[in-house]
Amino acid sequence: MSENSFLREKATLNIIKNVASFCSECYLPLKENETIFYDMDDYRYLCLICQNNIQKRVEDQYDPIGDSDTNSGLLI
Repeated sequence: MSENSFLREKATLNIIKNVASFCSECYLPLKENETIFYDMDDYRYLCLICQNNIQKRVEDQYDPIGDSDTNSGLLI
């Protein structure tokens, strides 16, 4: 999951009334005009704190390309 897996939006009254009135991770109420994130992988709205926590967990799980041992490739 990359940072592109989240859409940054402003919580409008329409979103709060018709789609999601709380964060799908921590269940805190979403407030009008706060920054929220739509998780395109799991189809849910998240608050800023939960989006940051999920992003950090994912980044901690995966090593970026090029950080591993240079001699551990397929063709040695």
